[in-house]
Amino acid sequence: MIAQNAHQSIPFLAAVGISKAMAGVGEGRKPMPEEEKLRFLPLIFASVSKDDVNAMPLSASTKQVVFAEMKRMHAASTRGLWMDAPHSGVDIKKSTRVSGKAEATQPEILRAPHLPLPDNYLCEIGQRSHWIIEHLGPNILRVLSDFQDLWQEAHDLKLDVRTLSERCAAALKAQVWIDAHGQPIDQLPFELNLSQRGAHSKKVPPSKVTLPHEQEQYCVNEKKRTEIWPPRGAAQLFGLAKVLQGAHLFVVGLSTGTRIGELLTMERGAIHHAPNGTAFANGRTFKLVRRHDGQLRDWPLPKFAESAILQQAQLISLLERLSPLSHIRPFVGPSEVPAGTNLWSCWGKRNQPATAQILQALLRDYSAALCLDARPGGQGLRPHRLRKSLARLVALAIVQAPKILQDVFGHEHIEMTIYYILTDVALSEEIDEIVRELRVIRCADDLSSFLLSDDAGTSEIEPPQSGSLSRDGYGGKAAATIRRAVAEHGQQLHQSAKDWGAKDIRDLAEVLTLGGTTWNLVRPGVLCTKALTQFGPCNKKRGHADPANCQTSCDYRLEQAWLRNDVDRCISQALEHWEFETKSGKELIAEYWAGQVRMHLGRFADLEQKWREDPRVQIVCGSERLCEA
Repeated sequence: MIAQNAHQSIPFLAAVGISKAMAGVGEGRKPMPEEEKLRFLPLIFASVSKDDVNAMPLSASTKQVVFAEMKRMHAASTRGLWMDAPHSGVDIKKSTRVSGKAEATQPEILRAPHLPLPDNYLCEIGQRSHWIIEHLGPNILRVLSDFQDLWQEAHDLKLDVRTLSERCAAALKAQVWIDAHGQPIDQLPFELNLSQRGAHSKKVPPSKVTLPHEQEQYCVNEKKRTEIWPPRGAAQLFGLAKVLQGAHLFVVGLSTGTRIGELLTMERGAIHHAPNGTAFANGRTFKLVRRHDGQLRDWPLPKFAESAILQQAQLISLLERLSPLSHIRPFVGPSEVPAGTNLWSCWGKRNQPATAQILQALLRDYSAALCLDARPGGQGLRPHRLRKSLARLVALAIVQAPKILQDVFGHEHIEMTIYYILTDVALSEEIDEIVRELRVIRCADDLSSFLLSDDAGTSEIEPPQSGSLSRDGYGGKAAATIRRAVAEHGQQLHQSAKDWGAKDIRDLAEVLTLGGTTWNLVRPGVLCTKALTQFGPCNKKRGHADPANCQTSCDYRLEQAWLRNDVDRCISQALEHWEFETKSGKELIAEYWAGQVRMHLGRFADLEQKWREDPRVQIVCGSERLCEA
C-alpha cells in the first residue's frame, strides 16, 4: 500500500523538486552553472513545500494523497530513515500544549457521495442520446468525410479562412439530412443549444416529431421557429459533432460503469468479440492495482454501446484531420496529420487526447446542449454518477446483482460493491419493494398455470389421485397445498357468482406469498413457499430458508411442470449407473446412485408411481428400508 501511494504522489513532488534544482531556487542553493544543470543533485524533495503542492493544478483528492505522503516522508526523516524529505508544514517533535487556550483545528471536510441520476433525467437524456447516435450520427460522419477534401484543397491552394468557411457553408447547404428510416430531418425532435462563437449561436427549437416511447409531444409555436436547422456553417457542424461525442460518452459510461481514468485508456480498436459473439471493450484499470501502468481488463458491451464506440472511433478519425479554422494557428492539411489511437479527444485541439477534466466538462456541456438540468438530483453532473446509476439499475433489475457488479466494476471485495449500491439511502427500500413485487408476480404466474388446466375457471378443482398425473403438471409436496388453496378460493368466488379474474389471482398471490415475503426461487424451476414462522428441513429451524440445502422431501417445495422430463431422465440415468456399478462390485459408488434415485423419486407423484413398478427401483428402495432397519 505504501508503494502504491508513493507511486501516485512521488512524480508530482519530484517534478517540483527537479524544477527548483535546475533553476537554482531551492532553499540555500545558488544558481547552477550551465554545465552542471544536467547533473542529478542528491537532495530533490527538500526544497518542496506545501505551498508548491497547492499551486499545482491537481484535484483536491490528489492533493490530499500528496500531503499524506509528504507527512510520511517527513516522519521517516525524523527517525533517520530518510535523508531527503519535503517540508510538510507539521513539526512532529512539537508536543501538544496541555494548558492554555486550545489550538484551532481545521474543520472536517464532508464530501457528499456521488448519487445515481434521477429516473426522469436518465430517461430524458437516454432517449435523446439514442436518437442522436442512431439518426444524427451517420449524417455528421458523412459531412465530416466530405469536409476532408475541402480542407485538403484549402491547404494545397493556400486558401484563407473566410474562403474555406464559405465553401463549407455551400457544402452544408447541399446536404440532405435523413434519419435511419430514410425520412428527411426537417427539425430536431428536441431543443438543442449549440453554444458557440459566431452569428448562429442560437437554440435549435424542437419540432412536432416525438422520440420513441415518449408520451408527450414536443410542440412549439411557428413564430419561434428559426432557420438554424440544418446547420449552415462549419462552426455549427463542429458543435453538433461535440454533441455527438457527448452522447457517445454518456452511453459508454452508463453501459460499462467505467471510471473516468478507465474510459481514457480505451482506444479506437478496443472492441473484441468472444467466441459466442459477445462484445467486450479493452482498457486498463488503475484502482486497486499495484502496477504503475495499470492492469489490462475488458468490459462487456451491449449492442448499442458497441455501436457508440465504433461511431466514436470514426468521429475522432475524421475530426483529428480537420485543422481548426483560425487566423493565428498554422493550417495543416488532412494528409499531414498522423493517425492517432485515442478514442476521446480535446475539443479545441482535436488531434490531442482528452484528459479527465475535458471528459467531465464534455458531459456537463452535453447536458447543457440538450437544455437539461445542470444539477440533476441537486448534484453536479459527473461521469462517476453514471457508474452509480448503473449500480442502482442493476441492483433493482437483476438477481445476484452485487456479484455481477463486483465483476463489472473490478472491485476486490463485495463490501465495496454494496457501498455503491446503497449510496442512495432510499435504494434499499426500493429494492425490497421490487423484490416483494417480483415474488407476487411469480406466484400469480404459477397460479395462472394451475387454473389453465382441464377444469380452469371452475370452483371444483379436485386434487389428483395418488400416483396420477396432475392436470397442472406441478410437482413437489407444496403443489397439493396450493391446489387446495385454489379450490377453496374458487368455491368462494362460485358462492359470490363470480369467475376467476386477474384481480382474484393477484389477491390470492398476495395471500400465499404473505405480501411478497415468500415464494423464493431456489433454482430454475424450484420454488420455496416456506414462511419465516414455519419450520423447514433445510435449516432445522424457523426463519429464512437455506436454498443451498433444499430437500426434495420438504413440504414447502414446489416444482414447476417443465422439470418433469428432466427428473424422468435423471432417474433413468441414475438407475443405469447404479446397475453398472453394482455389477462392477463398487458398492460405495452404487449406493451413491441409489441415493440419487431415491432423491428424485418423490419429486413428481406420477413419476414415482411409474418407476415404483421397475424391479431395480424396488431393490433400491428395499435396500433403503433394510439399511433403516
